[in-house]
Amino acid sequence: MPLPTQTPSDIPLADPDPTQTITPTPTPTPVSIDVSQIRLIEGMDVFTQPNISSGHVWGEFDTPPWNINITGRNFPCYVGLSSEEQDASSIIEVTVGDIDIKPSPISSEPYMWNSCRDRSKRMSQFDISLEIPALDFGEHEITVSVGNKIAREIFVNSAIPVIPETFKTYDLTDAIVLGNTAPSADHVMLGISPIRSIAGRELEIRLRGLSHLPQTTRACVSLVGPDGKNAPIASDSGAEFREQVLGVIMSPDESRIASWIHPGVGNRPGKWSIYIDLYHSRYSDSIFRNMLNFGANRGAADPNYQGSVLIQFQLEDLQLVGVESVQIGLPLTKYHREESSVFFSDDVPSAAAFDSIARLELAAVQIEEILGEVIGSIPNIYMVGDIQSGDRLSQAVLGRNWTPEESLGKRGGFYKGGGSPKGIYVLVPSARSVLNRTIVHEYIHHVNHELSQSNPNLPSWLNEGTAQYYGYQLNYDGEDELEIKRALLESMERSHLAALSGDLPSLKSIEDEWVGDPLHYSESDMVVRFMIETFGPSSPFDTVRQFEKADSTIEEALLSTTGLTYRQFETGFKGWIRDWSGRTLELDIHGLEKGIKKTHNCSPIKALYKEQ
Repeated sequence: MPLPTQTPSDIPLADPDPTQTITPTPTPTPVSIDVSQIRLIEGMDVFTQPNISSGHVWGEFDTPPWNINITGRNFPCYVGLSSEEQDASSIIEVTVGDIDIKPSPISSEPYMWNSCRDRSKRMSQFDISLEIPALDFGEHEITVSVGNKIAREIFVNSAIPVIPETFKTYDLTDAIVLGNTAPSADHVMLGISPIRSIAGRELEIRLRGLSHLPQTTRACVSLVGPDGKNAPIASDSGAEFREQVLGVIMSPDESRIASWIHPGVGNRPGKWSIYIDLYHSRYSDSIFRNMLNFGANRGAADPNYQGSVLIQFQLEDLQLVGVESVQIGLPLTKYHREESSVFFSDDVPSAAAFDSIARLELAAVQIEEILGEVIGSIPNIYMVGDIQSGDRLSQAVLGRNWTPEESLGKRGGFYKGGGSPKGIYVLVPSARSVLNRTIVHEYIHHVNHELSQSNPNLPSWLNEGTAQYYGYQLNYDGEDELEIKRALLESMERSHLAALSGDLPSLKSIEDEWVGDPLHYSESDMVVRFMIETFGPSSPFDTVRQFEKADSTIEEALLSTTGLTYRQFETGFKGWIRDWSGRTLELDIHGLEKGIKKTHNCSPIKALYKEQ
């Protein structure tokens, strides 16, 4: 018969042997409970939170990788396991952010393991040395885990970021000292990107190691070309500053890095020089800028002045294949593409010419998509680097100087639709955003000319308005978005304020007497924006097409496309522009400006410039 079932309490226990130590059978532990607790070192408080402390052993000028020492306490220290199990349970894992950190070559252990070597302590403790890879400047979280315990700590990387490998670097201690004052430039590096810098294209300049707070070292940096002339400095809106403003202030951020992007569109090939005037100052950027621009720039007499140095570098010319030489008032280089050619004078870099015809071809594609049709062939483009070259070219093709006497401002470009040579003529500015806008602007004149050949006398406000509008609109996105939007907001506000004050010219007066006044351009642009917003995106070009019909007038063209008489149209426009708000555009600009340091400008110490 079956034996009776006994519960654990019914089972008799043998008398204990006083000579033996009883080892109780461990109770099986549910998965949810920390199984490591039954094998912790004797006397360790299992509720004590693990913690870590780190010691930095690298300086602000040391380059990565860096070493860091970590001491850990109160982590699980397993005993009673097999060697294999103990190894697997006691390995220390360290991460910085999402980077797994491995033991440093100088560590005494072959791997990171909480070895439980000192059982006399009431807590486990380990000391490890780690090799930290390159990290961004600022705060980082370091995480240490052993077994089922995790501890975290925030540490600050104060090492100055290295200049990336895409830059060619120069040590300022090796620079040419200007004047009698040698500045303290220990650990200060200059970087220029790209390494193989091309004339006519963008340059990024960085200074690493300038002092930050409490006393900041600011640099007034200027570029001097092979001809000994300063490279023009462009404002944030792309406009060129007055002649005396030839430098840019480079102020370090908290990581002691200062940077500046130079458009470089008109920079010619050859040996270039970077002049760096160094100042120590406790002033804000705005006060410091005013000091340098408005009379306090006294060079060595300024108590904040530390000295000036010079670094020289080379700009290479872009090599174009299949070019030929021609003469149109002055020697020009012709570079032919599949659909059109670019002609450029000796003072225009090859890269600027190449990039400009590429932008022109893109504009043709963009307008074809808008109109739904191909607008003839792409015109040739003629480019000059300064007004003297422009006068020689303009005299040859128009019989007058580049900028007409009646014009109120320097002419950036023009379109020649009749006679020979037809095409777009451009004076290369200092900012790429302005150059791209000018190319599109003049191309739209070509489009209008093709759309209204039988009646070519378009009203100036319509011809210039469509050119202005698309000059901004087709360059609205991309690398130059911020500069384009700043310039656009300034233009739109000009017309809006004139309308509020009653100083906005009538459309008829603009039509009868176009003088290239900035207000005329601004108002014409706003008329086209009014048309697009009120009557649809095709309304400006629809009006041009209507005007093309034989004997059509602007009154008839507007009536056909808008349903309004000329008077009604202008009345509606003036009410619209008075109510216009640039708030949305302002918010766009503020969003783009976040994290971007505004360019501040200065006057370099020109007295120190000399042949080196």
